[in-house]
Order: sequence, then structure tokens, then C-alpha cells
Amino acid sequence: MAGYDDDLRFAHVLADAADDITSRRFRALDLRVEAKPDLTPVTDADRATEESLRNLLRRGRPRDAVLGEEFGKAGAGLRCWVIDPIDATMNYVRGVPVWATLIGLMDGAEVVVGVVSAPALSRRWWAARDGGAWTGRSLTKATRCRVSSVAKLADASFSYSSLADWESGGRLPVHRSGRAPDPGRRQRGRLERPVARDGAQKARPEVRGAFRGSQGSPLGGSGVLPYAPVSPMLER
Repeated sequence: MAGYDDDLRFAHVLADAADDITSRRFRALDLRVEAKPDLTPVTDADRATEESLRNLLRRGRPRDAVLGEEFGKAGAGLRCWVIDPIDATMNYVRGVPVWATLIGLMDGAEVVVGVVSAPALSRRWWAARDGGAWTGRSLTKATRCRVSSVAKLADASFSYSSLADWESGGRLPVHRSGRAPDPGRRQRGRLERPVARDGAQKARPEVRGAFRGSQGSPLGGSGVLPYAPVSPMLER
């Protein structure tokens, strides 16, 4: 993690500030929700969180650029902080606790620091270049993430995005009947129940892989990222 220790600590400071705002506004009766031009929702909490993080970055990292979900890019530094104040805003609006603030740092074209903070789940995940990936509530209370030891997909539990994304990307498998599953039967953005062959995973609630159907998946070309452990909320 040499070279990015301070940046990782600062990313946690940003995450703490974000958690303070998003937690207070979560399930608020006066939460203001609007539709963006692409028809996705945005709340006053999204905007307030990003504004807060931008202010902290202006003071703490004045030479770095900032790219945010709600207010675009500012600055022209080689280093750029990337912010999504509330990922899964639809869940946030509906009172579903599966959402998070995403904070990343790019040094040129390389991602060197990343933090995912999910205060409603009391969980946080983070990583820095050459420092490994960790999960916990803070830097001092952390468990190292590891690649799953489950070798067969049939024995694993996993979560996946909406079938509509898989269909639009031409990646929806065809059943033996010759027909692909109807994506209209699934609600876009819905958190699907992880699948396991038997009940063994219930005693060990971990998601073994995350799957996205969109071509723009940050998980890479395969759209698959094995990891463990993850919040038991995903097993329920």
C-alpha cells in the first residue's frame, strides 16, 4: 500500500462524511426525489453528499480532479477522485437498506484506492494498490477479503443484476426450449435472492460472486467477481 496510505485514510474520512448525510436522510419523510434526464432517480441526499465530499476534496486534495455522479468533473489533475454519492438510489428511495457510497481514486489511468461504504448494513469494503482488500467498520476493525474457495458455481450463492441488462447485452442464456427467459418478469434493479443447491449456505451466509449483465460492468469483461465475505443481508 506504499504511496497510497494517506489517500486510503482520506477516503475513509470522505466515507465517514458521506455516511453522516446518507444515514440521516435515509427513510426521511421529507426526502426529495426527482427524475434525471435519463429517468433515473436522484435525491437531495445524493446532491448534498456529493457537495460535501467535493468541499472536503477542495480543502484536502486541491490539486486533484473530481468526477462525480451528480455534478460531473472539476479540475484537471492527473489524479482524479471518482464519487457516486448513493449507488442504488432506487433502493434508497424505497427504504431498502442495500445501497452504498462509492469512492475511488485514479492515478492516471490506474485505479489505486477504492472504498464502498454501506452504513445501513453497518459494513464497509476498501482496497488500495498493493495493500489487499478489506472489510469491516473501520481501518482498525477489519477482516481481509479473500477469493472464495468454492470451486463449482452449482455449490455457490450469488447475486446478479436484472435480466433486462443481460438481454440488452446479448448475454442471456437460452433454455432448452429455445426461448430465453422473459426479462419483463423481473423488476429492473431488484436485488435477487442468492441461489444455492442446498441449504448449506444458510449456515454460512456469504455471496460467492457478483454478476452484472451490462457491457459497461466495472467488474471487467467477464462480469464476474468472486469475493467473500459479504453482508448476510444479501442471503436473506
